[in-house]
Amino acid sequence: PVKPKTDVGPYYFYTQSNLMKKRGDIPKAIEFLRQAVTRDEGSVFLKNELARLYIQHNDYSQALRVMQEILSKNPEDVQSVLMMASIYSTLNRHAEAIAAFEKALALDPESQRTYLLLGSEYVKDKVPEKALALYRKLTKKFPDSFPGFFQMGAVAAYLKDYPLAEKAFLKCLEIKPGYE
Repeated sequence: PVKPKTDVGPYYFYTQSNLMKKRGDIPKAIEFLRQAVTRDEGSVFLKNELARLYIQHNDYSQALRVMQEILSKNPEDVQSVLMMASIYSTLNRHAEAIAAFEKALALDPESQRTYLLLGSEYVKDKVPEKALALYRKLTKKFPDSFPGFFQMGAVAAYLKDYPLAEKAFLKCLEIKPGYE
């Protein structure tokens, strides 16, 4: 890369980071993005991008550190809360992942994706009853949610509630008749 003669600002380094990422040089991409962040410390966008690069580089401790920094100043940034929850989930820190997904759902109760992620985390944490209750709430709120009914059916079958599982799976077929 060409060295700038003057300080060109954060987005020069952001662009260089993207070029390095496209070339597959993640460590160099991280280096450039860290330079961008130092030039715009308040940018949640740049910090989220940096955390994503750390995740891509399998450096979850650094990604977690960046997310904690973001959330200390922006505790209600839903995308950051979701990323933090996903990092905790990847690290098998289910209680922390659940708390973060619950917070994200409270911040954005219209997100079907967050319902599904939280339900999945309940299953991983071996509390399928909570997942089932959450999927019931999801499908009541979003009566055409194929993934909601599908997950409800799967958890109901796991809990041996076969009539509910059948009802949920039949609803899936009603929503998507051609589904196989």
